Amino acid sequence: MSKQLGRAWGLSSAALAKACERQVLFRLKVGKFWLYPAVFLRLSPDKVHRINRVLKGNDTVGKFIFWHRTHEGLGGRDVSQALRDGMFDRVLELASGWSEERGLDL
Repeated sequence: MSKQLGRAWGLSSAALAKACERQVLFRLKVGKFWLYPAVFLRLSPDKVHRINRVLKGNDTVGKFIFWHRTHEGLGGRDVSQALRDGMFDRVLELASGWSEERGLDL
């Protein structure tokens, strides 16, 4: 998945890993592999980075859940659907609330 995301965004695997260190991107370790959520392929790096910057902490599973579940605050949409519907600012607000709710508003 890192090769696909790297190609889609024009970045090397090393650049993607550095983005994870800066917490503007995250990946999950499954077995011996590091995998990025496939939803990122359909979005611009800027939007993904801005949303992930608001999602505080190192809980990659929690972040994965945020990106993939439907949210009442987005009218029953998941994040990628809401972004396609032009709800970027609302997604940022929801991400901030998600982090704050978990005590990660540092």
